[in-house]
Amino acid sequence: MAALVFSFAVSSCGSKTTAPVASNDSDDVDVFVPFEDWFSDAEYFRFVGIGKSKDEATAGKIARLNARSEFAQNMEVLVKNVSKSYTNQVQVEDQSAFENSFEELVIAAAKQSLNSSVQKKTRLRKSKSTGEYTAYSAMELPKAIVLDAAKKALTADQKTAVAFDEFMFKKTFDEEMQKLEAEQANR
Repeated sequence: MAALVFSFAVSSCGSKTTAPVASNDSDDVDVFVPFEDWFSDAEYFRFVGIGKSKDEATAGKIARLNARSEFAQNMEVLVKNVSKSYTNQVQVEDQSAFENSFEELVIAAAKQSLNSSVQKKTRLRKSKSTGEYTAYSAMELPKAIVLDAAKKALTADQKTAVAFDEFMFKKTFDEEMQKLEAEQANR
């Protein structure tokens, strides 16, 4: 059930539709999508989750969990891209070991920083026919928190600290954030 809700959340986050309106000619209806302009930008990671339950509080918890899951998924892709770009620019003895350590540390730091995400907007709907609640949660996490956590992790590790260039890392991270923003805005 959670996987189904999550897949709906991910596929509908950037959709440009309005409230349901049935046409007499067709079975098709427009799907309600709140926060259609809620996407990551140069300063913030933003993500939306949807949760359904007969219980109002549980629907909200599922929505927040799904939003954080979307963030984790996007973060893993972003970190892999940053890692690949950054480590290709750095000259070290064992390139693949450095890349693996680098990637693991940044992913772990990003996951830890997820606890700092904040719910900024919420929307709750209740089905008249089933009594089921549908909660929508728009969450936000400042990019600076993720960057700081990654920097601390990378400089604390002996293998990565020697080759760590904060300016180059931030530049690479910012470039990947721009790609994420464009991708989310074009959904």
